[in-house]
Amino acid sequence: MAGVLCYYFLYMNLDISSLFNITSNSQILVGILSVVFAIFVLVSIVLYYHWRTYTEKGKMIILIEFVYLTGGALLFSSALVLISVM
Repeated sequence: MAGVLCYYFLYMNLDISSLFNITSNSQILVGILSVVFAIFVLVSIVLYYHWRTYTEKGKMIILIEFVYLTGGALLFSSALVLISVM
């Protein structure tokens, strides 16, 4: 299935909106991103609690938290930039 979609996009020169008939409404995208962000925050709170409660205190857990939160921040900020460009 993925190969068919790759062929469709690469060789037919079509974008994803023409495949799914999606109109780019930035308000809807910001709403969806807000819901995803709220879920991300809830999962992050649970993960932070478990990391602090059930793991040994050490430099590795600090690195894991940093990578997780930095990666999430980069993904959400890039999504906002892409939405604002549309």
